[in-house]
Amino acid sequence: SFRYDGSSRFGVNNKWAPFWSIGAKYRISNESFMENTKNWLTDLTIRGSYGTVGNQDIGYYAAMGLYNYGYSYNGKPGAIPYQIANPDLKWETTTQTNIGIDAGLFNNKLNLSFDFYHKYTTDILQRITYPSTGGVASAPFMNIGEMQNNGYELNINFQNTTDYGFRYELGLILSGYRNEVKKLASNQFISNTYTRTEVGHPISSFYGYVIDGIFQTQGEVDSHVEQSDKAIGRWKYRDVNNDGKIDSQDRAYIGNPHPDFEYSLSSRFYYKNFDLSLYIQGSQGNDICFASKGGRDGLDFWGDYFNKSTRILNTWTPENRNAELPEINILNPNDEAGKVSSYLIEDGSYIRLKQLELGYTLPKQTLSKIGLQQCRVYLNAENLLTLTKYNNIDPEVKNGDDKNMGVDYMNNMPLARVFSIGFNLSF
Repeated sequence: SFRYDGSSRFGVNNKWAPFWSIGAKYRISNESFMENTKNWLTDLTIRGSYGTVGNQDIGYYAAMGLYNYGYSYNGKPGAIPYQIANPDLKWETTTQTNIGIDAGLFNNKLNLSFDFYHKYTTDILQRITYPSTGGVASAPFMNIGEMQNNGYELNINFQNTTDYGFRYELGLILSGYRNEVKKLASNQFISNTYTRTEVGHPISSFYGYVIDGIFQTQGEVDSHVEQSDKAIGRWKYRDVNNDGKIDSQDRAYIGNPHPDFEYSLSSRFYYKNFDLSLYIQGSQGNDICFASKGGRDGLDFWGDYFNKSTRILNTWTPENRNAELPEINILNPNDEAGKVSSYLIEDGSYIRLKQLELGYTLPKQTLSKIGLQQCRVYLNAENLLTLTKYNNIDPEVKNGDDKNMGVDYMNNMPLARVFSIGFNLSF
């Protein structure tokens, strides 16, 4: 296929761009040399595809120079720049290669599908950081870099019916990917409060100070490198660059929001007039930055009059030397409450029972007496159980910002646990 797409969201010099794709598959099981496998290998297919797609998700007028009116200069009406123009802004383009294999075994009772993909994105669209000397106008969107994703997805489905009339269907999906930023404008990095995006690292990696415990003795305090307000009961920060002092140059990568793998399990069971279904999904190996855990608006140890979490009960005292939090101090020594540190990073792995449903279909002889063709009654439960080590309300953190992936600002509502009863009727 071939497309030549245009968008008014881009600059006058780059409104149009070509996108294309090609794919092929080869059903090996149809070959004569596969005849001896028909009794167990029902189908075997290999496939591949290669193509490009474009992204224009930057909002309207992103390439234009915009002005705000309603300002007065010496009593005369005027306007100020609101957004700087970029007439060269163009499509973000992702080139993807996909190789897959599909197999059906034992008369398609067991079906397997495996995909490996390589995605390379160029001309990434982002609003750049702009120096304050540039004026009051917002920085323009620019095509700032390149990014790579390598990943896989495995699908396994099995269905069977026993001699006793018990039928079941099982499905497993396992997927994972590795992300790496390959290029940024002028080889710079993009910093936000809790994350840094830099060449050679995954996008939106957590960045801050590494905590190496709490000072327990005066000897530990005296032997440690230069650190503001260091004292017994205070956090000990790691001298990452070994220059003998703790400062902003000692920040390091402290977490990764991208999971090692994700998975889901679906199943349905049927016996006589009863049916049972469940759906489980989870994520493994991703970190979460619990942003509100210790910042100035935090819940733990900032010395103000706001309510705190129960974690503040585990602060350092001479009788509680194995505490996670430093000694309570209203003066906030060394800005411990404001620093982005490894204390904010938690394991975001979880497994969740998303849905459980039990149903019963009434016998047809009963329904014929009341003029119905079919009637199924069911009980349904959603978000029934979540197992996680994460300390906030929901480990599925979604804030809609690629540069702050996995940052939990506590502005997401928790998933509701829903119980319902329903009927499916056919007349």
